[in-house]
Amino acid sequence: YLPPDDRVNSMLHKMSTSDNFLFVAAGIYPTLPSLSTKTREGLSLPEEDFVYAVVGNRLAAECDQQFFDCLDTICRAGGIHIFFIGPYDVLDSITSQYHHLREHYTHSEYEQDLMAAFHQCDGYINPMRKGGGTSAVHAMQAGLPVLTLPKGDVVIAGSKFPQISSFDELAAVAIELHRNRKLHDKYRQLAIDGAEELTQFDEVIAKFVQEYERLVV
Repeated sequence: YLPPDDRVNSMLHKMSTSDNFLFVAAGIYPTLPSLSTKTREGLSLPEEDFVYAVVGNRLAAECDQQFFDCLDTICRAGGIHIFFIGPYDVLDSITSQYHHLREHYTHSEYEQDLMAAFHQCDGYINPMRKGGGTSAVHAMQAGLPVLTLPKGDVVIAGSKFPQISSFDELAAVAIELHRNRKLHDKYRQLAIDGAEELTQFDEVIAKFVQEYERLVV
């Protein structure tokens, strides 16, 4: 549940409908069950490293140079591994240009049981893109901190986490989560709480009715 922001208010004013508008409600995300048990060995992930998942069906179009520079910086810190999940034919060619990332990533074209894979990860990193909200909420269900820039529906999904404004800042937070267990535990709880709110239909409907009665009845 979100109140209307400046962008929404401006749009409604131009449409001459601002007086009739109640509020903006974030879309409800479905829960995703885990149907199996996976292991890091089975996923070709290192047992001891801190693993960040990067997930999407359009990664080839969404992962730009800035994003790869960010991942390379993260891997340079040591002890961190990147797990790409999604189709990406030229990923090997691109990562070969990044000294640290090329030694510390795994790629899976598709994971039928995404939640089971998420349970073998420690965090989730989102490229700069319009979408990403659904996979981010599923990651949060598994207790994974979501690191993202303020763009796309993933911003709503990850609204519980402190906002990150640049890829440099994202890299710094990603490294700190690996080094600081207490901070990682705090982010894990934010993830679980945030996912619960975003997957509860009853709570959103109740807030809708409450706001409607306050403004209209």
